[in-house]
Amino acid sequence: MSSPTAKTQLTDEEIAELICRDHEFVGQRFRLGEFVGVLDGSVVAVTDTIEDMFRALEPLGPDGRRAMVFKVGPPVEDVIR
Repeated sequence: MSSPTAKTQLTDEEIAELICRDHEFVGQRFRLGEFVGVLDGSVVAVTDTIEDMFRALEPLGPDGRRAMVFKVGPPVEDVIR
């Protein structure tokens, strides 16, 4: 996949996958263990704890409740047996 740009329309899920895989998105670097909030194709918050993430999303009002929140880490493969 080519490098995303600010004008690239990616889903929040695709952005989360890129961040977890590359630890980077549109020039912003991310550390393992950080919590990232993504909303409508943009990173809206990066925090060290989930509690801090909830506080960071509060100013977004009702839109903050729609944010995808994830912890930066290696992807986990689904295994069905």
